Amino acid sequence: MEILKNVSNERLRFTTREYIRPIFHDIPWENNLTALLGTRGVGKTTLLFQRLKYLNLPVEEAMYIDLGNIYFQENRLIDFIIQFVSERGRYLFNKTSKQIGKAPNHFVVQDTNLTSSANTIPLWLFGLLY
Repeated sequence: MEILKNVSNERLRFTTREYIRPIFHDIPWENNLTALLGTRGVGKTTLLFQRLKYLNLPVEEAMYIDLGNIYFQENRLIDFIIQFVSERGRYLFNKTSKQIGKAPNHFVVQDTNLTSSANTIPLWLFGLLY
């Protein structure tokens, strides 16, 4: 997990808040789960890092993970999350469902699917309708 903390800190070090897109203030950051959707290269990850910088918390409490990191080839995402939370982690930022869906032994829960396929599970199976 230390390598992931180092990567998050290093990326955060190079993140500036000189320009914040107006949408930054419209995102419901207080939600338990928020998805930022958009085409590649529009700044979704930058927004996540700017939010991390705004939170100004230690990496043990708030961090960014890249599921393409070699760490996740030998470790399951759920095990990482359990460890992160047990060590007082509160905020976890990561990439899109496309990246998660390609990671071995990982699943994406979506509310847009009515049926499951490959590594995708529909949200309604958990009874989480809103």
